[in-house]
Amino acid sequence: MRRGWISISVVAALLSLTLLHGRVLAASGEQKMPERLVFFSLRPGTSVYASTVGLSQLVNQYTPYETIVQPYASSKARFSHLSKGTVDLSTATASNSYSYTYGIPIPVDPGVKTAYPGARILTGGNNLYFGWVTRTDTGIKTIADLKGHLVSGMVKGQGTMMIVAPDTLKAFGLDPEKDVKFLPSPSSTEGVKALIDGKIDATFSSLGGSKIQELVSVRGGRALPFPADKLKSVRVMPELFKVHMLPTGYLAPLMEPTPVIGTQNFLIGRENLPDEAAYRIVKAILEHYTELLTVSVEFKEWGKKQAVPSDFFLPYHPGAIKYFKEQGIWTADMDVHQKELLEKVGRLTRTGGR
Repeated sequence: MRRGWISISVVAALLSLTLLHGRVLAASGEQKMPERLVFFSLRPGTSVYASTVGLSQLVNQYTPYETIVQPYASSKARFSHLSKGTVDLSTATASNSYSYTYGIPIPVDPGVKTAYPGARILTGGNNLYFGWVTRTDTGIKTIADLKGHLVSGMVKGQGTMMIVAPDTLKAFGLDPEKDVKFLPSPSSTEGVKALIDGKIDATFSSLGGSKIQELVSVRGGRALPFPADKLKSVRVMPELFKVHMLPTGYLAPLMEPTPVIGTQNFLIGRENLPDEAAYRIVKAILEHYTELLTVSVEFKEWGKKQAVPSDFFLPYHPGAIKYFKEQGIWTADMDVHQKELLEKVGRLTRTGGR
């Protein structure tokens, strides 16, 4: 008998139990299942939380494993937790995965950066879309119109927000330190809440999630366009970011066809997640992801077509590779590339992650 769906409220109630169950340390190399699989997430109200809960439910229903969703304030914490084995699974953007796996310094976190080479890709997923959002009553129609306004979107611990938010202002000739005033915000959801409450006029945020939907339904919301020719102004690995022209209503704040920034999302797991578990998890998600369209429209971008990009930048988990070979997705060229990446992260491991 298949397990029933776990409601978000039940998942939240279980969070306090996370620290009580035994964990298998990533350093041990053992292929032993813990009592529960822990899914890393950002805070409730974000698109990351909504999608993580949905993926967790699929794993609970279509595999023998039980998962629990654990929210954290900082997106970068996922990589240290995966390396330590205190979480088992997480979604992660291409940009964050590349930076934190290989220890690449970013403008908001300069200097020597610790590498966390203990993550493996399970499957590619949807794009995570970002942009400036305002209320419809502000009269703001473009990013250039933000000049002189009180805004939010600089969230410490979230590299994408700290870099891309000011860079998108600079792309329109605005000085982030002089032409707008940033209201400090502990999270992107708090920034959206401040927009709903009328405390600010715009915020930089992911364009999905329940808080954005609340903004649109309660106050009216509009995503501001970011044309493709402005992408060169984004400093962090522009090859991992693209501008997508999304149709009206594709996401809640899109009032007309709008170009927005997107970076691919991946499902990743700890290196020593048992092969059989990785295989079953990937199979469950790719064969049942359409059941999550009620959670988020972004799930229609999941599937076998997006599962393995030809230019993947992190090694895949061997359990996932087994599934992709059965499906005829994994090629001989991918085997060669996988070997190169394993050697690359192996060097990081031997040098202590530096």
